[in-house]
Amino acid sequence: MLKIENIALVTFDLDDTLYPERYYVLGGFKNVASLLAPNDRSAADALYDTMLDMHRDGQRDIFQRILADFCSDPAAERLDELLNCYRLSNRPLNLFADANHALDRFGLAVPHLAILTDGYLLAQQKKVELLNLQSRVEKIIYTDDYGRDYWKPSPHGFELLMNEFQLSPTQCLYIADNEAKDFAGPNRLGWRTVKIIRPDGVYADAIAEEPLFKPEFTLTTLDDLELVGS
Repeated sequence: MLKIENIALVTFDLDDTLYPERYYVLGGFKNVASLLAPNDRSAADALYDTMLDMHRDGQRDIFQRILADFCSDPAAERLDELLNCYRLSNRPLNLFADANHALDRFGLAVPHLAILTDGYLLAQQKKVELLNLQSRVEKIIYTDDYGRDYWKPSPHGFELLMNEFQLSPTQCLYIADNEAKDFAGPNRLGWRTVKIIRPDGVYADAIAEEPLFKPEFTLTTLDDLELVGS
């Protein structure tokens, strides 16, 4: 059990920290496939499998290629329709069990809980809605509100939280999963940082070389973290 004392603010990353991001991705692909083939289950299943294969291969232009290869109308307006379907349509999402417990436990142990997350603004807001997180934290920072320059590893969002709650860096803790970007910002400010390992996470293999990008602590479950408030 890891015990960290004198914490007044716990801030969580969202994707693959509080919930498994792959379910958001898979649900989005299913919704897009249903949009493109609403009356043909076999065709929708084939489109879903194709998008899934592209995703596994690391391809980034999935919807452009789907439109070009399988649809008679690859216009830009159609691409926007697919992107909006992927980002904003409903799908079942659930918190990791240890994250659900942590939100309850840490909410009793420390004065403030927050979320700080990167990504397309409307998509991140939709995830928060689907997970019913609005009522479980005091503050949510969507870094896209401020522009791509303020996505992690920028410390901007973390500075906003410190200023809002009038806290010193050592009273603040960030919990996240991705060493490629998550920890450099809070580390630069002097926050405490904890990495939660999610073996099936999108960035599970991201290992930082620079000390600034490495977390102070690493855990395999948030059930092994005990916090004492300040």
